[in-house]
Amino acid sequence: MSVYKRKKKDGSYTWWFTRTINSRRYRERIPTARTEKQAKDAEQEFLRQLHDGTYGKAQQGSITLKEFVDTVYLKWAKENKRSWQDDTYRVRALLAAFGDKRLCDITPFSIEAYKRKRLKTPIVYKTKDKRKEPKVKERSPGAVDRELALLSTSFRVALTLP
Repeated sequence: MSVYKRKKKDGSYTWWFTRTINSRRYRERIPTARTEKQAKDAEQEFLRQLHDGTYGKAQQGSITLKEFVDTVYLKWAKENKRSWQDDTYRVRALLAAFGDKRLCDITPFSIEAYKRKRLKTPIVYKTKDKRKEPKVKERSPGAVDRELALLSTSFRVALTLP
């Protein structure tokens, strides 16, 4: 067994385990374990999930991106980011593309397709004079990158928050 405990800065201990399976290392902290037996049981549960193929997979009832952004992410951004108002604007395009998809159903391929489609859509500016034609401008790659960075941050928040 590869269960061990590490001392924290405050002097208390936390149990950890390390396993290497098929040249991939898994290292996990077991915050609920208070004894070595509990830590070993948690490691066995991890191995069971890994062999069943359920480790790291989202549950069937996972929420959609729209639900997550509305209930969790925007509140988190308002508390932790100075640019939270930019996020409320940029998230609209992401929700139009991925809003009805569950978080676990958004794949790298679908993100790449979104990126290519978004780069091809022009920006249309309305003019003050209603009789004139609206101005059309090409969308910059930087704008699309900022939207993708927002999507990446929302996934990171989804993984770190309980």
